[in-house]
Formats: sequence, structure tokens, C-alpha cells
Amino acid sequence: MSPPAVALATPLAPGGIGIVLLAGEGAASALERAFRRRSGALEPGRLSYGHLVEPSGETGDEVLVRRAAPSEFPGAGEVYEIDCHGGVACGRRVLALFRDLGAEVVDAGRIGLGAASPESEALALLPSAATVRAARWLLAMAGGTLSRRVAEIAEQADAPALDRLLATAEPAAALLHGVDATILGAPNAGKSTLFNRLLDVERALVDPAPGTTRDVVEAMTAIEGIPVRLADTAGIRPASDEVEAEGVARSLGRARAKGRKVVVVAEAVPEALARALGGDRRVIAFVNKVDVLGAEEARRIAGTLPWPALVGSAITGDGVTELARAIAAPWAGLGAEEPGLFTERQVRSAREARQRWAAGDVAEGRRALLRVGAGGE
Repeated sequence: MSPPAVALATPLAPGGIGIVLLAGEGAASALERAFRRRSGALEPGRLSYGHLVEPSGETGDEVLVRRAAPSEFPGAGEVYEIDCHGGVACGRRVLALFRDLGAEVVDAGRIGLGAASPESEALALLPSAATVRAARWLLAMAGGTLSRRVAEIAEQADAPALDRLLATAEPAAALLHGVDATILGAPNAGKSTLFNRLLDVERALVDPAPGTTRDVVEAMTAIEGIPVRLADTAGIRPASDEVEAEGVARSLGRARAKGRKVVVVAEAVPEALARALGGDRRVIAFVNKVDVLGAEEARRIAGTLPWPALVGSAITGDGVTELARAIAAPWAGLGAEEPGLFTERQVRSAREARQRWAAGDVAEGRRALLRVGAGGE
């Protein structure tokens, strides 16, 4: 018997009611173990009232349970709708309860879509698409673009084509789940002004006095259709007090973390920042205040930096569009309908296929690759 699937059909957020779906071959057995019915029959169109029961025997949340009609979730087998109290804690607790009973936690969009496939996985991710570009790309995958490409590669046992397909996993992940970009530099280099300019909104306080930003300020934006978690940081310099010291420490921590780094330069790069960044290839420099420095001096400073550098002004907006494109460039190459791998399941099967072909086992490699489209494991 395959394990049942459990999914939260309402947002994991404050609210009055939370709806959990329990589906699959083992759903009835799991519900029998977890639900203490007080009234009502578990029949389609009927509500049953009772409480959930923790594995310890402790009484849990008060719930209403309804068995869905087969037409509501075609192909999902038995599906039960569990109406519990809303809120983050209650929703997580119900998911955890059924997970502990052997259920697999999935996205609600997976319920009723049958076995995992690129089409069903794309549809499940579609509601969480953060940009129009991401939504359009998922619709292309839901239409079978990836499955058709996988079948072509498998039929021809085309290892170079499979390598190119595997290379799409990183830009696809960026498109669907976003990337991090952190703005770093000395105090008064114009970091917060650039942060606001990239967001096109006054999100961070800006003041001529150096050291206005004392903590990391974050906001979401989209660049070239890619969701970007943009962070403004405290200026890096020898701290004058404990609060500033903590802010500088957090900035240096961000410098060592994953993601894109934008070093804003008006005069020089702080030595501590240069050491923290080391040889990080994800760094791009922006020589700011070209309107004050002059183009010749700004270009001279750019030539002394160890990273690719652009010249511009956060105040006037000069060069900011080019900077935004440079931030997104590592992930922007995925075409609007280009087939790409976008789940761990797909990547795992594709990598297995590549390993099989490298070892000379064409037949097993073909079978592994076809699982990307068919969803078998």
C-alpha cells in the first residue's frame, strides 16, 4: 500500500479556518487512527464532527471531516477534507500528525493530479509563481514541453543534450524560488539610495550622515522576471558603539553568505569587506556617485577593483538598469518556453540517467531519464 498524501489547502497564515486534504490509498486507515468521531458518518456529502488524537493519546484539535466525492479529485482515490482551526500552529500540527502516521506532505495542487509528472508538478507550483514570467514558464511545462524534450533525449541517448538540460536546473530554481542579492560597502557610499532605486520605492532611510543603516533591511523585487530578495546592509567600518558593531558583523556575515553581492563604491572598498568576499565570483561592483566624481574618476576607480564593475549614480538612476540586469544575468538565460528541470525528483532522475550513460549502460540510463516525465521512482 502506498502512503497517503496530506496537504494544506489554505495558506499557512493567521485565519479562522484551516483546510487539510488527506488523500490516497492509505487515507482511510490514517484517518481512522487520528480521528475520534463524535457524530456524523464519513460519507460523501456528510460532515462528521470530532477531535484529532495525537499518537500519545492526547486530544488534539476540534475538527469537521468530509469525505469528498470522486468527481471532486479525479484520480486521487479517497480524499478527506479536514476543517481545523486556522493559524500557523494548528495547520503545522495537523500536517505533522499525519506525517508521523506515514503520510507524505505535498502541495495541495498535487491532490487529484495522479502520479508525479512535469505537468502535474508545474500545475502544483503555478499558484505560488511570484512573477508573470515564472507563471508563463510553468504553463509551458504544464503543457508538456519538458516531457517531450525528455522523450527526445532518451530516444537518442543524447548525453550532451542531457547535460544542457541538467544545466537548466539552477536558472529554473531561481525563476521559481528567487535569489538573494546583498548590497555592501562603506558608510555613505549610497547603498540605501541604490536599494531604494532598485526597488523603485523608499524602503530604507537615507541621510547624508554616514551610518544611518544599522541592520539588514530586506525587500522583494523582480529583475528580468526573476524574484530577488534584496538586502541593504550597514556600512562596514570600525564601529563606534556596540549597536554599530553588531550591524557591521551582520554585514560581513552577508558578505560570506550565498547569493549575489553588489559592492557599492564611492571611494575605496573597506579592507574587512574585501577579506570577507575573498575570491567570490558572485560579486559585482557599482561605482556610485558618477555625478559627483565625474566619469573619468569613476572609471579609474572601477579599473582598480578586483570584480566586474559598472559606473553610475543611485541619485540620478544612471547605470542602475544595467546593474539590475547584471544582478540577474546568471539566471536570466532560460527561455520563455525552454524545457527545464524544476523539481528535485526531476534532477535526481536526470542525474542518474547521466551516470548510467557515462558507465555505458544505455538502457538503464534511458529508463532513468524517462522517469523525469513519467514520474516513476
